[in-house]
Amino acid sequence: MIVSNRMRLWLALSLISPGFYSALGANPGNYPGDQLGGETMTGFRNMLTHFQGPGPGNELRQLTLLAIAQDGNHAQFSGDGTAAHPDLYDREALAVLPFQSSPKRFVIPVYVMTRDLLTLYEPSQPASDIGRFDLPNETFRIALGNLPETTAAPTVSAFDPLRNETTPAKLLARNGNTAEVEFAATDYPRLLTLAYPGGRTVG
Repeated sequence: MIVSNRMRLWLALSLISPGFYSALGANPGNYPGDQLGGETMTGFRNMLTHFQGPGPGNELRQLTLLAIAQDGNHAQFSGDGTAAHPDLYDREALAVLPFQSSPKRFVIPVYVMTRDLLTLYEPSQPASDIGRFDLPNETFRIALGNLPETTAAPTVSAFDPLRNETTPAKLLARNGNTAEVEFAATDYPRLLTLAYPGGRTVG
């Protein structure tokens, strides 16, 4: 499908809260302020802040995803029990998208590519709480390869840009240029970060 520049502009502007346009219409000569941009724009700002850095420089690395596991067997949909039509488990729909923000810092958006945005997971929450449609936290473990081989282990953390808060993440194991990490994911991007110390690189 070919998307015109006009359509791209409309899609971009539709991310901004209607309150921003209302304030602009009421006072055309005054900028309404970033705070009226809405939850989506605030989330984008929080997310982009975590990607800041000088880039990989001469130490560019293409990470490899060696394994994915999840706690439990929550699935996006159930098959019919045959090999031709199996269940689609969340681990099979987990997006892992590494970005190298500096020679020894990797920011990795992770999320479950849900097939259904209308599942109401928290029906007891008020209608104004859009988080009631979010996939509840699921624990995943991934093994990554081609990481820096440093004398000290990396610091592992995770951040939710929409809620502007840290989320569970930890290093489970490390061997040479591979590492296994555990984190909590949902159906929108969180940022898993591996930050290596500035000490000696051995590989």
